[in-house]
Amino acid sequence: MSLDRITNRLILNLGLAAAGLFIIAQVGLVWAGAGKIYPGVTVNGVYVGNLSRDQAKKKIGEEARQYMGKIIPVQYGDTTLSIPVSGIGVAYSTAAVDEAYNYGRSGNFIERLQQRWRLLTSRQARFDRFNIDDAKLRPFLQQAEEAAVAPVSNAMLNFHNGSVGVGPAIPGKRLERGGLILTLQKRIASMNTELIRAPIYNIEPKINETDLAAAKAQADTFISSPLTVTASGRTEVIELPTIVSWIEVSQSQSGSPLQRRLTSYYEELLPVNVKLAISKKAVEGYVAELAGKVNQEGQDAALTIDEGRATVFRPSRNGIALEQPQAVEAIIKTLGERQPERKVALATKIIKPAINEENLNNLGIKELLSEGVSFFPGSNPERIQNIRVGKSKYNGVLLKPGEVFSFGKLLGDVGPETGYAPSKVIIGNRQELQYGGGLCQVSSTAYRAALNAGLPILERVNHSFAVSFYTQPYGVPGVDATIYYPAVDFKFKNDTPAHILIQTVMQGTTLKFQFYGTKTKEGRIRGPEFVSGSTNAEEPSHTVFYRDVLDLNGQVIKTDTVHTYYKSSKDFPSKPQFN
Repeated sequence: MSLDRITNRLILNLGLAAAGLFIIAQVGLVWAGAGKIYPGVTVNGVYVGNLSRDQAKKKIGEEARQYMGKIIPVQYGDTTLSIPVSGIGVAYSTAAVDEAYNYGRSGNFIERLQQRWRLLTSRQARFDRFNIDDAKLRPFLQQAEEAAVAPVSNAMLNFHNGSVGVGPAIPGKRLERGGLILTLQKRIASMNTELIRAPIYNIEPKINETDLAAAKAQADTFISSPLTVTASGRTEVIELPTIVSWIEVSQSQSGSPLQRRLTSYYEELLPVNVKLAISKKAVEGYVAELAGKVNQEGQDAALTIDEGRATVFRPSRNGIALEQPQAVEAIIKTLGERQPERKVALATKIIKPAINEENLNNLGIKELLSEGVSFFPGSNPERIQNIRVGKSKYNGVLLKPGEVFSFGKLLGDVGPETGYAPSKVIIGNRQELQYGGGLCQVSSTAYRAALNAGLPILERVNHSFAVSFYTQPYGVPGVDATIYYPAVDFKFKNDTPAHILIQTVMQGTTLKFQFYGTKTKEGRIRGPEFVSGSTNAEEPSHTVFYRDVLDLNGQVIKTDTVHTYYKSSKDFPSKPQFN
C-alpha cells in the first residue's frame, strides 16, 4: 500500500472520529440540557446555565433585588458621585430568560449546531435586557456635568495704567456625556458596581496670548486717546476703558484656499490670524443711549377756532433726532485713527411736526361740521367737576383723515391726581362712588356730535338703565354712550377728506362738542321713540332712533337704525356708603 493511500485513509479515519465526537457532544448537550438552559449562558451578568426557566428567573430576580440596593460610583477629579441603582429606574426584562433558553434551540438546523458548538467550545452567550428611566438618570448626569465642566477662556485684552495688556488663555473641560452613559449601561447590564472614571476631555482656547499679542498694535491705535462726541449742543467723552470694552477679537486660519481645504481636519497645522475691531453692536448700543438724551419730540401746534377760523393758540415745536447709523459709522471711523486728541460731531435731523404754522391752511379746517349738546342740571358739585376736567381732554383734539377717535384712549388716567372727584357710576349690577363719575356726560355729548356730523360710529354702548341726564333735548332716552375704559369705549372714524378739530364748550350745566373741518355731509336724528316702556326708569324700556346721513344737496345717502335696551334702575341698587 502506498504512502499516499495510507495518509488519506488516516485523514479519513480522523475526520470520521471528529465527526463522531461532534455528534456525540451535540447529542450529549441536548440530552443533558433537556428542559434547561444550556451551559455557558448568562443573563445580565448572572450565570443561568443548567437552570430551568423558572429557576433562572428566580435567580436573576434575587440578584436584581440585591443589586437595587447598591450604588455605582462615578469619579471626576477629586469628586465622586454616587448613583443609586434604585434611583435611576433600572428594570430587568424576564424576556431575556426565554431568549437564553431558546439559544441552541431556535433557528434552522445549521444555526442550532453553530450555537451549540459555540457553547461547547467555552464561548459564552450573553443576554442583557434592561431599561433605565432617562428622566431619573438625567439629574445625576447634570450634576456630574456641572461639577466636571470648566469654562474655556480665550486670551483677552485688559486696560491697566493707561495701556492695553493681554490676559491669559485658560483651557476648559467638558464631560463626555455619551461615553459616561455607555459605561454606566455596561455596569448595569452585568449588575456590576465597579468605579466609573468619568470621561473628561479638554477644550483648548481658540485665541492664546501669542496670537493676541501680535494684534496688540491695533488696540494701541483704538486707545490712542479718548473720544469726544458732540450732538445738538450735547458733549460727552468716551473714556479709554469704555473703548477697550468695545474691542472685539476675531480669528481666522491663514493659508491659501487649497491649503485650508487640505487641512480642514487638522486646523492646528495652520497659523491663526487674530484681528481686532471695534464692535459695531457695542457702538450701536452707545449711540442708542445717546439718542435718548439728544432726541427731542416735536410738538404739534394747538389749534382753536376764532371767528370761525382755525388759529394757533400754542405754537408748534420742531423735533430733533440723532442720525444713528451715520453716528455709528463716524465713531468707528474716528476710533481707527491714531490721534492725540479725537473729536467727532454727530449729525442730527430736524423733524417738522405734522401740525405747524406753515401747513395750517392745508388741514381743511374751515367750517362747523356739527354740534352735540347735553344738559345736566341738578348734578352735584363732584359730578360737575368731573365733567369740566373730562371735557378739557378733548378741547383742541385734531383727527387726521381716516383716524379713529377713541374716547378712552384720549381720556388717560382718571383719579384724584388728575383732578377728578368721586361721584356715582354704574358698575356691573350696582351703583357706587368712583373717581370720574359723570364722564359719561362727556362721552354722550361727543356721541351726539359724531352722529350729527354723519360720521361712522364704530363702538358705542348705552347705559344699563335710562339716566335722566341723557334724555334731553329729545325727551326720550336712547342717545347716550357710556364709557368704562378699557372694557367699554366710544369710537368713531373721521371718514372725511380733511382734518377734524374738536372744540368743547361748557356753560353752566350745558356741554357742547363742536366739530370743525370740511363739510361733505351731515347727520339728522329722527327720534328717539319708545318701542316699549316709558320714561319711568324703574321699568325696562326699548327705544329706537334713526340717523339719516345727507349729502350737501340734502339727499339721504344712508340711514342707520339704532336700538337701545334699558333695564330697570331697581336692578342696580346703590352700595350702602352711597349718598
